[in-house]
Amino acid sequence: MVEKWAAAKGFQVVSAKRQSFAPHWPSLSSKRFQFFRLIIRDKEGASRAAWMRLESDCTEPELIDIVWDDTPTV
Repeated sequence: MVEKWAAAKGFQVVSAKRQSFAPHWPSLSSKRFQFFRLIIRDKEGASRAAWMRLESDCTEPELIDIVWDDTPTV
C-alpha cells in the first residue's frame, strides 16, 4: 500500500518502516491499524518525512491518514 500510494502521488519511497506506535494516534490500537514511518522523495528530489496510518483487515489495507513532519528539503 505504501508503494502504491507513493507511485500515485509521484513520490519515491526512500524508507518505510512499520511501527507499533505513532505519536499522532496514541489511543488507537495497532491491532486494527497499521502505522508506518516514511521518508519519501518528490519529483524535484526533495525529501520529506511522514507518518502513515492504514486500516487493515489483513487482506486489503486502506489508507486513512498521512501526517507530514516537515517541509521539503533538497
